[in-house]
Amino acid sequence: MGEELFWAIRGGGGASFGVILSWKIKLVKVPPTVIVFTVSKTIEQGATKLVHRWQYIADKLHEDLFIRIIIQNVGGDAGTNLKTVQASFNSLFLGGIDRLIPLMKKSFPELGLKAEPIPEGVFRGIWKRFLEEELVFMIMDPYGGKMNDILESEIPFPHRKGNLYNIQYLVKWEVNGVGKSNKHVRWIRMLHRYMTPYASKSPRSAYLNYRDLDLGSNKDINTSYLEASVWGVKYFKGNFKRLVQVKSKIDPHNFFRNEQSIPSLHE
Repeated sequence: MGEELFWAIRGGGGASFGVILSWKIKLVKVPPTVIVFTVSKTIEQGATKLVHRWQYIADKLHEDLFIRIIIQNVGGDAGTNLKTVQASFNSLFLGGIDRLIPLMKKSFPELGLKAEPIPEGVFRGIWKRFLEEELVFMIMDPYGGKMNDILESEIPFPHRKGNLYNIQYLVKWEVNGVGKSNKHVRWIRMLHRYMTPYASKSPRSAYLNYRDLDLGSNKDINTSYLEASVWGVKYFKGNFKRLVQVKSKIDPHNFFRNEQSIPSLHE
């Protein structure tokens, strides 16, 4: 049972199975020279085409090169309404400039895609919605590289080969009343709905560390397998069933639980 439990806690939500007192972490080798750089472009500077292009190459870059995008609305300070949208390309390269420049100049073939990138026009729709809010972000982390080398079932986190990237949506505001808070929550739900046609389907996948209670939540104790699978399959795909089996053996009475913890079949 030790191997099954060790499998479950590495991505299956450790709080569902007990209290973890210590970890041993397997380190990866890092070269003596590492380059970190960020290139920022507004929509007026061509951000739309760059973000659209990024989708085709981000998961196929050399495994030593990582480029993610942080999109936010900027401007509108000091009494002006001149807001725009800016895309920042956060980049990390494990190596020196002599290797980086040729890689950045290299063409990126789009062979073997298993998912369709978002059309360029959709990003214009996102920019329009960004300008309606006070302070919002959209973070796009590419997959590919080592992510593709790991099988979906190796650990509970299943989002592997065939996924282009992960998107995190954020909206920030000063707490000043329920009414205004609800306005911002409605806005981000609207953006999430807008992106539905361009996200994974059957089910629309989700990432456990971006906890989304809109997917559903546990009852006090005895949430059924069927009820919990509404969000569990989105987080873990086919690994959800195995997580429930481990939970049922380790914690049959569901002592360790939270709003979206793994259910026990014995409850």
